[in-house]
This record gives sequence, C-alpha cells and structure tokens, in this order.
Amino acid sequence: KNKIINILCIILFIIFSTLLIIANEFNFDNSIVRELKKNSVIVKDGKVNKNNNNKLVFVTGKLDYNDQLLHDDLCEFDIKTPKLLRLVEVYQWDRYEEKDLNGKTNYKYYKKWSSELINSKKFKDHENPTTKITGTRYYYPDSLKIGEYKLSKKQKEILDLSNKFEITNDIKIPEGYNVSDDYITNSKDIKNPEIGDTRISYYYNNWNEITVFAKQNKNSFKEYYTKDTNTINIIKKGIFTFDEIIKPYKKDSKSKKWALRIIGILLLCINIKSLINLVKKKQS
Repeated sequence: KNKIINILCIILFIIFSTLLIIANEFNFDNSIVRELKKNSVIVKDGKVNKNNNNKLVFVTGKLDYNDQLLHDDLCEFDIKTPKLLRLVEVYQWDRYEEKDLNGKTNYKYYKKWSSELINSKKFKDHENPTTKITGTRYYYPDSLKIGEYKLSKKQKEILDLSNKFEITNDIKIPEGYNVSDDYITNSKDIKNPEIGDTRISYYYNNWNEITVFAKQNKNSFKEYYTKDTNTINIIKKGIFTFDEIIKPYKKDSKSKKWALRIIGILLLCINIKSLINLVKKKQS
C-alpha cells in the first residue's frame, strides 16, 4: 500500500515538473515585462494628459531649463547647466575598529578627505576641525522640464555630475586660498595635505536630451512600483526607444527562464528515475 502511495506521489511530481516546463517555455515575457507593456503610455509630444495620471509614461525630448545661469555665491561665477555641485572637503582623521584574538577592540586611525565634518570627541590623540569655510551645495535652475513635465526632486538627484568644472583665472578665489590641481585650496601642498586643509571643487551636468520612464504625477513624475516590488523611475541621457529602456528586464526574464527550465528538467529526471526504481522493486 505504501509503495502505491509513493508511486502516486511521484507521478504527481512528474506532472508538476512537466507543467512547470511547459508553462515556462510558453511564458516568453516575465511578469514585469508584461506589466510594463500593458500599463505604459508613450507620450510623443511631451504634453501632459490628465487621463495618464498615475500611469507609467514614456517621454523623450529636450531637458529644458530656459538656459538659466546658475550662480555660485562663494567664488562668484555663473554657469549654464541643469545641475551644479560645489564640493567642499576637509582633510581629517577617521578610524575603524579591529578586534584582537582576545576580543579587545582597538582603533586604527587614518587620514582622508571628507565633505562632512567628522566628530573626533571620542578619538584618542586625534583632533579634527569643527568648522569649515562653507558647506557642500547643489544648485538647480528654477524649473527643469521635459515638454510640459517637471522633473521630480528624486529625478534631479539622479542627474549625474561627471563633468569637473575647470577653475580659470576670472573666478574669484577666497582670501588665503589658491588653485592647485583643479582645486581651490588653502593647502600649502595639495598632494601632501595637513589635517584641517580644505579643497573646493565643482561638478556639473551637461545633458541636453533625455528619456524619462516613470509614473505620471499630475504634471510631474514619481516612482512606479511593480507587482514584484521593482521600482521604475528612469531618467537617462539621450533619446532611447521604449524597447531599449525595458531591455534589461527582458534579460532578467531570460535568466529566470533558463533557471526554471533547468529546475524543471532536473525535477522531471529525478522523479522519473524514482518511479522506475519503485516499479522495479514492486515487480521483484
């Protein structure tokens, strides 16, 4: 009786494995790809349509900021860009923990450039400055748009800063500072700095055309959460097609498909072998 029950269980597993393989082979797109295709609206003219609110929208076009000049209040210069970063770093002490064989905690101290002031009150014989000339700051135009859509705060943060601003002679340098290796610094030797030295650098964005894929939120955008908890809020430099944007999710689909294919075949082979062995034992 037990052997018959075992055989029936194995047959059920064989049926399950077979159905898994068949379902996987006919499932050409995974659930997220189907969801993106089904729920997306391609906006060709950049115009906001209230009927698309809370839907996924795909928009391409010029990153428009009315060619507004961004002004830095420290070095008194202007630059035409959708995003500017003034990075102010101080050379400071930091530490990390190490435990010896007896479990005793020891601290190792090292020097580094940091945009944040590191609190050294608990440091032993290592003191950091408590103030700096000014803070790190991000600058944005009054409005950043693509068509009639305004970029969200999160999307502005996504804009990269891969271009370093070249310090020229017409820029106002703070008193006591000089220009060295594209930094504005008070260090006597930027390559061999001392604790408390400051260096200032600027980075900017140079995007002209962009592609946005996100949920429409009135005349702006916000994150879209798929059923399997993926977050969609894409902004990329350049003009892309819809298929190019969702291509990474298709690749993920193929990987999952191969994984399920291998699992299904392994389960099928193991259960068929188990069924054959049980039938042989019963006959004997």
